[in-house]
Amino acid sequence: MMGAAAWLAVIIVVSFVTATLLSLASTRSAWGTTESERPLLQFVSKETLPSLENTTLKQGESVTVPIMAVPASGYEIQAVNLEVQDVPRNAYAWIDWSTYPTFDNQDNDHTIVVDYQLKVYVDSNAEPGEYALKIVGTNGVAKNTATSEDIQITNATFGMLHLTITPSDSRIRMDIGDPEYQSKQLCVEDDSSPGDGTMCIEFVAVEEFPVAIFSSSGSSETISMSASGVPEGVWVKFVPANLSITNNSHDKEASASGKLKLAGAVRPFVGFPPDTTVPIIQAGDATDFLPIVKTLNMTILHAAEKIDFPGEVTQNINGTNFGYAGVVYDPRDGNSSSLPVSLSIAGMASEDGSKDISSLPEWIRADIPSPSFTLNSTEPYYFLVKITTHQAPVGTYYLAIDEQVGDKNFTGYLKIDVIPPIYFAPALPPPSPPPADDRFVAFTEVKDARINFEMLGPIKFDIPNQAFPYIANGIDYTINVTFFRPDVMAAMKDVKYNVLILNENGEEVFNAAKQNGTDSLYSADGKATMRYNFAETGGAGVRAVFLGQGSQTVEPQNADFVFQVIDLSEIPEFGSIAALSMAAGIVGIIIMTKKYASL
Repeated sequence: MMGAAAWLAVIIVVSFVTATLLSLASTRSAWGTTESERPLLQFVSKETLPSLENTTLKQGESVTVPIMAVPASGYEIQAVNLEVQDVPRNAYAWIDWSTYPTFDNQDNDHTIVVDYQLKVYVDSNAEPGEYALKIVGTNGVAKNTATSEDIQITNATFGMLHLTITPSDSRIRMDIGDPEYQSKQLCVEDDSSPGDGTMCIEFVAVEEFPVAIFSSSGSSETISMSASGVPEGVWVKFVPANLSITNNSHDKEASASGKLKLAGAVRPFVGFPPDTTVPIIQAGDATDFLPIVKTLNMTILHAAEKIDFPGEVTQNINGTNFGYAGVVYDPRDGNSSSLPVSLSIAGMASEDGSKDISSLPEWIRADIPSPSFTLNSTEPYYFLVKITTHQAPVGTYYLAIDEQVGDKNFTGYLKIDVIPPIYFAPALPPPSPPPADDRFVAFTEVKDARINFEMLGPIKFDIPNQAFPYIANGIDYTINVTFFRPDVMAAMKDVKYNVLILNENGEEVFNAAKQNGTDSLYSADGKATMRYNFAETGGAGVRAVFLGQGSQTVEPQNADFVFQVIDLSEIPEFGSIAALSMAAGIVGIIIMTKKYASL
C-alpha cells in the first residue's frame, strides 16, 4: 500500500526520466547504425558552397548551410533528437529543426529525405583554425522495415561540418560573457474565495551581459556599440553606449568594458529552439552574435506612446488570475530621463481596438494593483492586471485600459479567454460548477517540460502539520494542465499527453486517453482541461503525463499531485478554503505561495 510517506516522496521529489525515445517493440542498442554498420541517418550537402565538406567564415561572419537528412535504405527513423557538437568557443551552430522528423512534417513518413538548415555563427573573438563539428543523434529510435525490429539511437554521428575560421580585417575584437539574471516577482491577493492566499509570478526581468572590447590599432579611440536584427518587443541597451579605449603602449592590446542589458527575451538555457533569433552586436566594425528567445512582448517607448498588451489571460469561469506586461522608456533624443504613467480600468470593449466600451459586467472584477509609476531609461518596469471571475460565460473578451502616458491619453486592450470545461467521459451527465472558487496550483518540472497544474473546487490545506490538501468526495473538480517549454516561459505546441487518476495504492482508476480510445491525447496549444468526481475517500493522485511534442515521442514523464479525499460531511467549512500553490524555485517559472497569519 502506498501510504503517506510514499505519497510525500512523490509530491516533493520530481523524477527525471531518461531522454530515450519511446520504443513499443523489443530494441537493440546499435548506437545509430544499421546491421552493416552504416549510419541510420546521414546528413549530406545540398550545395557545393557552403557545404558540410567546406565552409569558411571570417571572424564576425555567419552562414546557413543547406543540408538534407537521408535515412538508410530499409530503415525508418521513428524519432531522433539532433545536436551539433564540438563547436569552438565563441561560435554557435545548430540545426533547424533539432529533430527528425520535423514537428511540422504532416505526412508521418519516417523514411523521406528532409531538408534542413545548419546555422553557423562565428564571433569576432573566435580562434582562427580548422574545426570538425559533429551532427549527432543524441537519442532516438529507428525501425528495420523488414524485421520490424526497433533500434535504439544513442549519441550516433550522422554527419560532419568541416569549418575553417579565418581572421577578420578588423583591429577590434569583442567578447560577450555569460549573463547575470535579475529576477522580478509580482504578487496579488487571491480574493476569489475567503482567506489570505497570495498569487505570485517570478520571471527573468533583465539579463545583463558583460561586454569587453579589445583594440590593436595602437591609438586611443571611442567605439560605438549597436545592435541590429532585434525582434519587436525586445529591449537591448548598452551601458555605456560608447566605449573609450586609451592606448598608452603600441606593443599591447588596449581594452574597455561595459554591459549589455536584455529584456523581453533570454539567451536559451539549453539548445536552440526553432524560434531562436540572432541579433547582430556591433562594436565599431567588430561583429558578435547573440542568440535569444522571446519571453514577453515588452513595449519600448521612445516618446509618450501607447502601451501594448500583446499577451492574454486564460481565465476559468470562477477564480482569480492575472496578466502582466513590461514597458521601458528608451527616448531617441537621449535627453528625457523619465516618463510618468497612470493606468485605470475603463470597462469592457466589444472587440480589440473598439471604442465601444461598456461597464464591466457583474461576473468580472478587474484591478491594477500599482496603477501609477514612472518609467526611466535604464530599467524596464513590470506591472500586472488582476482578473477575478464568478460564473463567467465562456468566451473571448477585451478589457479596455485607460493609459495616461506623459501628457497623452491612449486606450489599451487586454484579451481575456474564459475557457470551457472539457469532459473526457461523455456518457456521464455534465457536472455542476465547483461550489466555490477554491483552487490548488502547483508548478513542477519533468525532464523535457514544465507542467502547471490547477484544481478548482473545495480544498482545505490550513491544518498544522497537514501532509496533503484535503478535497471532498462526491464533488466535481475542474483540473487544468498546461505544458510549458523547459527553456522559456511559453506554452508548448502540439503536445502529446495523458492525465491519470490514481488511488492510494498507486493503482490507475481513470485514464483520460483510454476514455478517448487512444494511447495519448493531443493539445495544439499545450493546455488541457478535464472534470473529475472523486467518489472514494482515502489517498488519491492526479498524474499529468508528458509524452512528446509534434512527431517526437518520449518515455512517459510523470508529474504527480497528491490529495486526501475526505467525506464531505466531515469538514463543514468546505467551500471556504483559500488557495495554495507549490512550485520549483528556478528562474523564469511561475511561483505561487500561500501565506498564513498563524497556524
